Amino acid sequence: RMKSEYVESTLMAEFNQTLDDLHTMEILHQRIPPVTEALLTLHHNLDDIKLADELQLLLELESKHGSLPGYKPALDDVLSYLEKLQQSDNPEDIRMRTVIYSLLGPEGSLASQKALLHALETVTDEKERNSLSLYIALTTNPHPTFISQIQEIIHSNTQMKDSLLLAYGALASKSSPEVNQKAVNFLLDKLNSAKDDSDSVVHLIHSLGNSASGLTIDPLLDYANSENL
Repeated sequence: RMKSEYVESTLMAEFNQTLDDLHTMEILHQRIPPVTEALLTLHHNLDDIKLADELQLLLELESKHGSLPGYKPALDDVLSYLEKLQQSDNPEDIRMRTVIYSLLGPEGSLASQKALLHALETVTDEKERNSLSLYIALTTNPHPTFISQIQEIIHSNTQMKDSLLLAYGALASKSSPEVNQKAVNFLLDKLNSAKDDSDSVVHLIHSLGNSASGLTIDPLLDYANSENL
């Protein structure tokens, strides 16, 4: 009976949370302009943190529950806006792209993760690339293919390797035990082959720490006690 009451209580809490989320979405739609218009407003006033936060919350809630009836999914407009800015070297457009990256990471859908991967292929500005890596690290619910593609970039692109390593470890910490273990093994292999690259060693050790895996403890202790350091 106690188990039944617990299940019933949990289901009721989830139901109430869903109702609260849907109510919040209604309030957000009343408070902020249509998404494309909101993005234009944000583009002209990149310091409007409140508007950015409200857009991010709307994206997160839609990712959980879908868009409300009568409203186009906000993510569609955000991705379209990002695509229009993708080839621009204008400093304000670069800043706006960075704002959009900050919206996509916490949104957590596979579509957002694909957009972040596409951005990795096109970004040339080092400051923007570092910001992109940061928001990749904040991605919620990382898909296994997203993590594996980040791994491929780290393996093949030396220019982007170090900035992505910390993000890779953070993504691994939010993945399944199986994916986490594969990521840790990849990082340990990289660490053992990076003996003469002190910068990479530092980034790899930090990335292993970010993975939050107990599998890293013994190998890192062995590494610390070896002649590698």
